[in-house]
Amino acid sequence: MLLKEWRKFLEEHGEMTTVITLRHPAEVAASLAKRDGLSADHAYLCWIAHNLAAINNSDGMKRALVLFPDWTKDVPATLRRIASLSESDFSYSAVEGAAMQFDRSILGYSGELIADDPEIAALAGDLFELLKLHSKNCTVPEAEELLPFMRRFETASRTARGVETFLQTKLTQLGAYAAQCRQDALSLQNQVRDTTAERNLVVAELEAQRDAANERLAQLQQSVGDGGQDIREAKVQLDHMKAELDRNNKLVTHLTTLLNRERHTVLKPIYRHLHRHGGRLLRLLLPPRAFDWIKRSLPYPGSIPGYLAYAPSHSIASATHGYGAVPAAAGNKPDIFIMSIINWDFRIQRPQHLATAFGRAGHRVFYVEMETVSGSGSAREVAQNVFVLRLPARGMHGVTPYCGTVSPASIRAWVDHFYDAADAIGSSQYAHIVVEHPYWWNFVRHLSPQFQITFDCMDDISGFSNTDEALLKLEADMAEHADRMIVSSQYLFDKYSENRPVKLIRNGADIDHFMHRDDTLPIPSFLNGKLRGDTIRVGYVGAIAEWFDAELIAAVAKANPDFDFHLCGAVTAPEPARLADAPNISMYGEIPYDEVPGFLKAMDVLIIPFRLLPIIKACDPVKFYEYSAMQRPTVATALPELARAGDLVTTASEPEEFAKGIRNAAVAGSDAALRADLVAYANRNTWGHRATDFLEEIEDAALVSVVILSFGSADLTLNCIQSLTGKGDTYPNLEILIVDNGSSPCELAKIRQEAARHPGIQLIENGENLGFAAGNNVGIKAAKGEYVLLLNNDTYIAPGAIAAMVRHLQRNARIGIVGPLTNNIGNEARIVVEYNNISEMACCAREIVTGYRGLWTEINVAAYFCAMFRKADLERLGGLSTDYGLGMFEDDDHCAHFRASGLIPALAEDAFVHHDLSATFDAMPEPEKTALFEKNRKIYEARWGEWRPHSYRDTRPKPSLPKPK
Repeated sequence: MLLKEWRKFLEEHGEMTTVITLRHPAEVAASLAKRDGLSADHAYLCWIAHNLAAINNSDGMKRALVLFPDWTKDVPATLRRIASLSESDFSYSAVEGAAMQFDRSILGYSGELIADDPEIAALAGDLFELLKLHSKNCTVPEAEELLPFMRRFETASRTARGVETFLQTKLTQLGAYAAQCRQDALSLQNQVRDTTAERNLVVAELEAQRDAANERLAQLQQSVGDGGQDIREAKVQLDHMKAELDRNNKLVTHLTTLLNRERHTVLKPIYRHLHRHGGRLLRLLLPPRAFDWIKRSLPYPGSIPGYLAYAPSHSIASATHGYGAVPAAAGNKPDIFIMSIINWDFRIQRPQHLATAFGRAGHRVFYVEMETVSGSGSAREVAQNVFVLRLPARGMHGVTPYCGTVSPASIRAWVDHFYDAADAIGSSQYAHIVVEHPYWWNFVRHLSPQFQITFDCMDDISGFSNTDEALLKLEADMAEHADRMIVSSQYLFDKYSENRPVKLIRNGADIDHFMHRDDTLPIPSFLNGKLRGDTIRVGYVGAIAEWFDAELIAAVAKANPDFDFHLCGAVTAPEPARLADAPNISMYGEIPYDEVPGFLKAMDVLIIPFRLLPIIKACDPVKFYEYSAMQRPTVATALPELARAGDLVTTASEPEEFAKGIRNAAVAGSDAALRADLVAYANRNTWGHRATDFLEEIEDAALVSVVILSFGSADLTLNCIQSLTGKGDTYPNLEILIVDNGSSPCELAKIRQEAARHPGIQLIENGENLGFAAGNNVGIKAAKGEYVLLLNNDTYIAPGAIAAMVRHLQRNARIGIVGPLTNNIGNEARIVVEYNNISEMACCAREIVTGYRGLWTEINVAAYFCAMFRKADLERLGGLSTDYGLGMFEDDDHCAHFRASGLIPALAEDAFVHHDLSATFDAMPEPEKTALFEKNRKIYEARWGEWRPHSYRDTRPKPSLPKPK
């Protein structure tokens, strides 16, 4: 890869020839994993990058591709081929001498390692086959031939390159920080040394003076009899020496204080490190109450007072029960699991507001906290239809909130606990998971597609002090693979929308909490005695962290003594904590949510003084909506999201401008028109509006037309319908088309009765048996959906299967047909599984697909007992061939037709459908069935060549987490 840099220098010394050695990527990956500890995906990407660079950078040279280990089989021939590049030859003796010294026994082989990402594995495999072919033909591919591989590599390596860029930036920053720390440490060592030396000199002088004073005192005592005059003189001298001694003692005390201060400066980073990591350890070992007590008993790093740093302890208002106390769903709306960023009772933020609104809309909402509990898990109701869940701690070894690295065993334990909770509460067949922090991606990415995942991104988490590299990598992976992504600001939308579909849903105002308050709204008691007359009261509510512009507020407060600043919020940075020393700044720490309206009411002007860091540019400040609901004017720094408010907010960045904005806002605050505009703005941006938009986004699913071909016994068809709608919709947007192929009047009447009960079911009566292909084609023609699912009536759909197949067609343009795993079929889709009834089947199916979310395998033929297509592809390429009569080989024929057009059949590793296997054909006499098979095989082979019998497979791809023991 460095050839580009060396080439100019080398070409100045003569003509260059290049030999590019080629080895299978799986062997290279195994070697790199053993030698350097590289992951399989990383090793494959390195192999691809190396080979593409070697070929591109050697363009125009004389060059050859040499395949390992083939070249070792005939060393002389390989050497002569290399020599021919420079139109020279090695002597016979030299070639034979090299061959004799070649020791094949030391050739290393570390085995093979397959990439986890199928796209990366496929790219490496395709590139190796191309280069291998050129090597055998003694050629090298041209740049045009490599161009598709370059594009695929750009896509496959996007995440890795992003992490690499981030790490390089971090390494550079850490290097600079380390150098500065070394310089600071050296300076501090010098200061400590000089201070210690100075102190030692002073102490020595004082000790000498003390000894001299004691000696003089003894002399005076001996001469006390000499007369009163001597006594008076001695007393004066003694008082003088005592005063001198006191002054020197004060000097020693001062120098000692300086020395301790320097030592504290050196020890402060060490204490901060111990405070953070010791806290993580104690959180693992202690019950929550004991941990909270110890946390509040220790000094907070940065000398921040505890009352400012920590939010008040909250008593849990609602009773905690087991999962069994959760009532069953009252309707057919899907359950929503919110994977929280903070505990419900800690601070009311976007997740709690959305959860409450979802509950009011009729969904059961489960707010899952990061903290776990002993026993079997707990649930407590906190709002209408909203329940806080804590999963069991059993098996969750070493897992702490917000961590980016979790062991596979702990992930497996969490997944099992989550499934147990979902079963206990009777989770809907199609449910939503809303993820508020990348920590959760450790776990939820392995779940069955029954649980559709939405990443609700409301922060640029790289700005948080507890964000590590592992969390950033999780965030990037979740942003790429989550089923949906919602962001809360334009900054975040611009960051992610180039690479995937993203919906912008901003924050909002809790109108019921902040608006329509009468004059009896009480002022919080903590403000008693703090509200001076003849001042402008300037208020703030929110976190006071490193993004809070303490320097700006300090300057404004100092220059404007008639401003009284009242700041509410937990303080987690030392610079803002020092604001409490100013005479006209009061700091109260975190205050209860119920007291916020009363506090805002007592203020004249409200502020948002944030430094414009990336984390702030990415935020849509909830507090502005709340300030507006309380009809109070706002002065803020120029946050991008506040630009939408126009003249409703005053922005300034310099102290003089900020102070002027406060004075003008205090006057404007009494303007009825402004107050009305602020209320109108808050009413346009409520959490009710946001929740409606949020639900519309996560419930927006492509229409799937399910074509069920029915013939004979109606019970099979009714059971199939039951799997789609009986326990709530297994997919939110279905059109069910039952195509009856001439069933008896008695059986057809049962189907008519069921279709009449469901507005989403349409019955099409053919009146005769048109056969498998023609019958399905009738349904395909009538289908209105974006996707069409052909489904035998002897099947039972497991939860999540339809959503998984839709996802594969949406995200993979190469796939034209996708089918599920099943218990009973004659090809690769069959998987060995045992269950006694449909309830057991659902649990087995969920375990089968766990760890396979988003994975698929290319197969030769998809079995059409259950197969999904894009309606547009069927309209372009046509339906099933009717040349095969009643059935057999029409699915082979149709798959061959799709392959000829460039589309492949795929097996969804994350979908399962129960199949009774050819219930219709089982009723056909065996001789008749055999004759039909032979007849149709000849038709197929005349069209597509020799038929390849279907076969099972011995193994599946590796799952993303270990299976339970």
